[in-house]
Amino acid sequence: MKKILIGNWKMCDKSALDALHFLKDLPGAQKKDVRIAAPFTLIREMAGNSLKIRIGGQNMHSFGEGAFTGEISAKMLREAGADFVLLGHSERRHLLGETNEFIQGKVERALVEGLSFVLCVGETLEERESEETFDVIQTQLESAFDGISDDQLESCNALIAYEPVWAIGTGKSAEMDQIIKVHEFIKSKYDLPVLYGGSVNLENFQKLVGSRSIDGVLVGGASLGAATFSQMIQLLPEG
Repeated sequence: MKKILIGNWKMCDKSALDALHFLKDLPGAQKKDVRIAAPFTLIREMAGNSLKIRIGGQNMHSFGEGAFTGEISAKMLREAGADFVLLGHSERRHLLGETNEFIQGKVERALVEGLSFVLCVGETLEERESEETFDVIQTQLESAFDGISDDQLESCNALIAYEPVWAIGTGKSAEMDQIIKVHEFIKSKYDLPVLYGGSVNLENFQKLVGSRSIDGVLVGGASLGAATFSQMIQLLPEG
């Protein structure tokens, strides 16, 4: 299986023209599994790019439609050209109050709509220091996948991203032995690719993607610069 590189642009201030210029500066991406979770306003412009970089959304609602002002549905994402979506990102869990139950509804909706997704899970610093990491992650996974079969998850090419909350945007990355233990724990529960996300940068990128336990990375701030992202693409193993 190819290693996977996903850039999460979050609420960046790139214009459509900026995004198109960014895509032009990524040589070698055609041979790799490279994806970008873009802001909703950029998905249509970026989808169908000649580099075959897959474009996805950063969030969606659990309902197919309805009176949910400001939200976006799986169908809307697909119509705009997205072919995957991030679900349960820690910033949505901890800054915007998304619960395990709400995220479970999103997983179900993605399956109904045939939209591939990346389920994000991870513990806070307090939970890690209390030695609750594995309990927290198991609860997040069991809740999200409640009543869903392995075949269903495989059919929509679901991914899991482990992102320790205390390492996101802080410049602090978990130690490799910590990351590997969590990845192996997740893999013992679900036969799905598991990515790592948490202050991924050029300094730790090669070590992360070089591990047999890590199937790829979910990169935040470091994915916004074309030069840095291009270097990551060059360092990404092809298979």
